Amino acid sequence: MSSLDVICEKIHQSHGPRWELAGICVACVVEMMDRADVSAVRKRAALVSAMRVDAVRELLYGEEDRRIRFISSLLRLLFSAVDSSLLDQTVQVLLQITLDVPNQQFLLFILDQIHSQWTEGLKVSLSSLMFLGKLLDVHPALSQTLTSSHLCMLECVCSGLLVWDEDVKAAVCYVLFRIWSSSDAVQTVPHTLRQRMCVLLLHTLSHTQTSALTVNCLGVCVCVCVFLGVVKQMCQFSEVVSVLMNLQDGGEEPLVYQPLPLILKKLLLSAQDSLQVVSVRCVCAVLIHSPLLFSSTFIQADLPEFLLEVLNSSCSDVLLWSVFSCLLLLSEDPLFFSQCHAVYAMEPLVRCLKETLGKANTEVQKQGLKLLTAILDRQPVSVRLFPTGSEFSSVCDVIAGGMASSCLRVSMCAVRAAAVLFRPNHQSSPVQLSDIRRIVEIMMSKCAEHRESRSASDLVTAGVLLQTLICFDAACRLVEVCVCDSGLMDGVCSAQETLQSVCVFLLHCCDTTCIPAATGVCEHVSSPQVLQLFYSVLSRQFSLCPDHMTSFSRKLAASGFIRLTLERKAQLCSGNRNVSVNQVCCDFLLKLCMCLIAHEHTLSHELTDVQCVLQESLPSLCCSVSDWPAVLSDIPQSLRNSQYCLIYLMHLSLLHGDRFLSDSAVFTCVLRFIVCVQETLPPSVLSSALCLLSATQHSSPRLDTVSYVLTVLLELLCMMQSGHTDYTLLYHISNLVAKLNSTNPELLLSVFNFLYCFLCVCPSHATDRAVCLLLGNVRLMELLEELLSSSSSSSLSCSSLLLLSSLMLLQHTHSAQVQRSVRVDLHQILRRLTFSKKQTDTLMLMCSVRFVQVCLDVDESALVCVCDAVLQRPLPAADGALHPLGHSGANSLITALSTLMLTKQDLMVSAAVNCLKSLMDFLRRRNPDYVEQMVCRQPWTRFLLFSLLSSDERLRPAVLQLLTLLVCFSRGVSQWWTEVESVCEEVEKRGVTNLTDDRKHTLRLMLTQCCARSPPDDLRIKMEALVESLTQLPPSETSSRRLLSAVKR
Repeated sequence: MSSLDVICEKIHQSHGPRWELAGICVACVVEMMDRADVSAVRKRAALVSAMRVDAVRELLYGEEDRRIRFISSLLRLLFSAVDSSLLDQTVQVLLQITLDVPNQQFLLFILDQIHSQWTEGLKVSLSSLMFLGKLLDVHPALSQTLTSSHLCMLECVCSGLLVWDEDVKAAVCYVLFRIWSSSDAVQTVPHTLRQRMCVLLLHTLSHTQTSALTVNCLGVCVCVCVFLGVVKQMCQFSEVVSVLMNLQDGGEEPLVYQPLPLILKKLLLSAQDSLQVVSVRCVCAVLIHSPLLFSSTFIQADLPEFLLEVLNSSCSDVLLWSVFSCLLLLSEDPLFFSQCHAVYAMEPLVRCLKETLGKANTEVQKQGLKLLTAILDRQPVSVRLFPTGSEFSSVCDVIAGGMASSCLRVSMCAVRAAAVLFRPNHQSSPVQLSDIRRIVEIMMSKCAEHRESRSASDLVTAGVLLQTLICFDAACRLVEVCVCDSGLMDGVCSAQETLQSVCVFLLHCCDTTCIPAATGVCEHVSSPQVLQLFYSVLSRQFSLCPDHMTSFSRKLAASGFIRLTLERKAQLCSGNRNVSVNQVCCDFLLKLCMCLIAHEHTLSHELTDVQCVLQESLPSLCCSVSDWPAVLSDIPQSLRNSQYCLIYLMHLSLLHGDRFLSDSAVFTCVLRFIVCVQETLPPSVLSSALCLLSATQHSSPRLDTVSYVLTVLLELLCMMQSGHTDYTLLYHISNLVAKLNSTNPELLLSVFNFLYCFLCVCPSHATDRAVCLLLGNVRLMELLEELLSSSSSSSLSCSSLLLLSSLMLLQHTHSAQVQRSVRVDLHQILRRLTFSKKQTDTLMLMCSVRFVQVCLDVDESALVCVCDAVLQRPLPAADGALHPLGHSGANSLITALSTLMLTKQDLMVSAAVNCLKSLMDFLRRRNPDYVEQMVCRQPWTRFLLFSLLSSDERLRPAVLQLLTLLVCFSRGVSQWWTEVESVCEEVEKRGVTNLTDDRKHTLRLMLTQCCARSPPDDLRIKMEALVESLTQLPPSETSSRRLLSAVKR
């Protein structure tokens, strides 16, 4: 046969030319396959040449008879040939024919021929098994044919596992692997045959020669690996898994075998990486099928320990991934933790993860971090994984390395692990704050980096944010626990972070990273989970950093967070949806609002009332902002607290520059609310409503349309104001004054009363702020001057005098800057007190006395310019020394005050005595002799005192105050010892225990002053005895405070 032609001379003569094509005789090729006198090399060459030419292949097996004859010859060659190259070529030709002629009957013919060869005495040869395995590769559907109509052939295949040749066993296993890869085929295998397969496979593996001495033998290694692949496929079926796992050693079965867990343990101990990989995957296949049913078997067989030993050795990425996966499945069983495998696993796992994170295989990194997360998540609280700080820091190093990965999925797996690691039960003693801060810092950096890249979709970004917030919330919760439980921080060294610094750091992360990221995501994706965690994080900051919450709350409010939170609530929580989201949003809003309100209201009972309203109403407030005007317009009493809540929220937002609605809408709905509500509104609601009206009143067509409402509101506020100093409200009212004129006396009276009440209740340390605001209002000064220039004794004039008195006193106290002074005719007021008492009502008299007293106390005021036109020019020496009263004015005032002291009204008498004291101080400042000359030595003064001491109310506090003044300014008791003695006798007569508290207080002051000014001995003894008696009485200053408050008013 030439190198180009395929012609056998011995037999070619009988072949006609029709069998030749391209130098190849097809008839020769077919007949050569059955001839023993043709060498294997020649047969192989003939097959190679014939299969290269398409036309020859068509001629070779185009007809069915010719094809069957050729196939039969090849199958006989498959069983008889010993040359491996010829066998390989024969298999290739057979497979090519099945592809060229896709016919099911033809495939069945091949199976029948192979089976007939096996049943006719020929052994189940390696070549036939290899061909069958490859045939199943090319035609997967043929597996079902074997398990349905050719079960006898399948049993013959299984019998191959009983021969001594391990190559044959490997081929058998490969055939079985292909069969078990088809779910349809497996379903038709009879139960007895399935069980028989399990026994044969376990027996084969139990007696294989693949030990540590022979693992390098490729054939045996492939045999075992393929067999384990069969087991892996079989483990997908419930019945087979049960058989593999429940069979015991030997039993009554004639075949000796070992249970699967023991076999897999032995393979794990081998040094062959591929064997370990497949054995681990077999375990995974069993566990995936039924983890709760079979995991305990593996755990009790100490399989986790063997897997951990693999981690301690140098292993491939494939094996590492498989071990991680297997341990992850085993960790689902509580038995894994009760036998302390988690404790043993932590050190090798952390060490292995550190090495893995330095490599490029991200799949292995993800699986390892998932395993770490599962162990941390399922570890019983009673058993600590990290008793020392160094162990905790080691796992933090791993998590930090995972977070820093360039692979987003790896980074997120690390974030999940950190979230579980931050649980209190995982903390060492003391808590490693520096490690916690380090992890949070890396996480925040990755979150910001991802947000700035803008390369991912909105859903991916939302997912990243969700995991970040879960972890950050866990960190905040842990630090919150540390704040509440100081025992967790025992032994913290000075080199570590302080708890306060970590709290501030978390607040900074929340402010700079979480808030921008969350608000950005929420603009594109509506995620209840993200919102719930986000507001949980915000709420925790109030307990972590209470000292920083004022500025933080103001920043949140100014950024529109009240409105944003309410809009999200309306969007996600209406109709009782997302109850947990609603709850955390309400908690945040309550803390935010109360923090803001606490700096606007000073009375604790008002804060409590506001808090109760918000706490009750916020959960049900799930309507959109556009619906608020309609809610405020409803009259039902059941909605009242909700309406109050809306007023508070609109007020707070307005204070910080965030407007829910247009000014006209706010003005209209608040005004309608006030008009519709019949009952008395709480002071805090009144204050907020008035602020809203004042700030939005420019949207009203005419101010007159709301003057009545404003008047009522201001009057109610004045009546209920007690320690309430809302500076924002003061600002709005001050602005309102700039738009008023004297033609609206009712509103002016309400405004002035409110301003005066505000100054009265304002804390002393904060009055400078209030007086500066009001003194800067030029229109207010103009109105005061205009009203005081009239001779009217109306309530508005009284309110003007009181307000100006307070402003003048506070301006003098704080040296506040004055924009415009107020001109007041002091002598007109003196004439009113001296000559027009009967025509002037009591309130006006008292207000006038108070104003004169303040003028005398201040002496020279930058605010009030006193007119002195009645005094001659140039001023005589006597008038000049007592300017602006003048000598005659001082005498007139003394006379007027003396007359007022003879009235029966305690408040009037007290006001007159206080004013007299200020006058006497004024006279002494100008000339010490004036007090003696004009007051103390005047007969009228003694007559006044005699008259007061002769009345039934001789022990009134005002009378005692007057006597004290005269004694103090007379430089001794000798001039007034008779009066002092009469007072002492009256007290002895009545008894000190029968005196009211304010009288006791005033009497004690008088006696103390008299004893200090050299009284006669007998009088001194008497007075000291009374002082001793008063001192022994229980202290009470209630009446004195009431008296001083009344005098001040």
